[in-house]
Amino acid sequence: MQTIDIKFSELGIQPKGNRVEQKVKCPQCARLGKENWKDTCLSINLAKGLYNCHKCGFSGKVNDRENYVTMEQPKKVYKSPSKNYLASLKKEGRQFLNDRGITDEVIKKNKIVSTKDNKSVAFAYLKDNNLINYKTRGINGKTFTQAKDAKPMIYNYDRVKESESIVICEGELDSLSWEVAGIDFHTSVNMGAPNKDDKNIDKKLECISNCYEVFDQAKKIYIATDNDDNGRLLERELLRRFGASKCKLVDLRPFKDANEVLLQEGVDSLRKRLKTAHDPKLEGVFEVTDVMDSMLDGFNNGQERGTTTYIPSVDEAWTWRKQEITIWTGYQNEGKSLFLNQLATIKAFHDGWKFAVFTPENMPMRDFFNDIIEMYIGKSADPYYSHQMTEEEYREGIEFVKKHFFVIYPKKYFTLDNIFEREVLSSSKGN
Repeated sequence: MQTIDIKFSELGIQPKGNRVEQKVKCPQCARLGKENWKDTCLSINLAKGLYNCHKCGFSGKVNDRENYVTMEQPKKVYKSPSKNYLASLKKEGRQFLNDRGITDEVIKKNKIVSTKDNKSVAFAYLKDNNLINYKTRGINGKTFTQAKDAKPMIYNYDRVKESESIVICEGELDSLSWEVAGIDFHTSVNMGAPNKDDKNIDKKLECISNCYEVFDQAKKIYIATDNDDNGRLLERELLRRFGASKCKLVDLRPFKDANEVLLQEGVDSLRKRLKTAHDPKLEGVFEVTDVMDSMLDGFNNGQERGTTTYIPSVDEAWTWRKQEITIWTGYQNEGKSLFLNQLATIKAFHDGWKFAVFTPENMPMRDFFNDIIEMYIGKSADPYYSHQMTEEEYREGIEFVKKHFFVIYPKKYFTLDNIFEREVLSSSKGN
């Protein structure tokens, strides 16, 4: 990345306060009209001047001295967890795990214990056989706690730290389910999957950052997150961090997670799903199978048709289709723009469509609007001609144009991004 002598504000990036690492709205997503462009998907670092959008790829480095934080950030100090709240595994805890398909052998190997109040089981997070953290899980409900101020890390670290293959899950019970199926190279994140409302996904996945060397040395990573929205979000985050080229996706459908597969279909099903794990789809790369269903539908039921222009001879060659780009070419002054304006006016009249128009050749702006009004009314707006419309008709035409057309004309920078940004903003205001 090249350092440019500009500020965040000049790129449309708006930091909030002096926190070094932040997530803010991405101006490039707004310009491109990305879905959910109001999301805080742009990561910025005030101390380093870095910015990176996880959605559209907008990234770089600036020299924004006003937002730089020169004070050295204190290094976080983690505490070793106390064992005062833990006890040997009780009968109730063992029964809870057995009911979830976790065998006594797997329980023993993973040193699972109970809390002293016997309300939860506790999963040990070990590194070099030393207790770094622990996580409790309620026996009679989905309640979770972790050791206070302990270092976030991945589960089953010692057995995956040098493994060429790793299965990563969303929770300890799913992770242990793979071991029941004979797969020892399993792990899970320590805080479950993030959700779309999390303000700091990086913080929730700090266990990955703290143990990244484990995944960096692995040759193959099998992602087996839950079959729900949060699980799919975690899947995308893991793919982004590890790189799609070394990842495989485990299909757990129709079940929610690996533990449900274990309980409903057994160990053979888990092993089969691991063997048939598929490569993630790369953004922007498609195969015929991606559109095969729609192709067969078109073959059997007819191809998708656009909506009419209300001119039969034109419909034979071209119809209106949304989310499509149409390029009109021809020699200068042959009426391309005028013809397209006529088609837009007809469409607005019959179907209520609205049009954002960038048309610098039709300046001044009143000329463009007068053209639309004349097409709508069918008379001239110029008193020079004998067939001039009445003022009442002219005002009617103005109201029609007001409802269906607006012109985009930036003062400078006639770039597509600049034009599309204004289209998005105008649309969000109801134009």
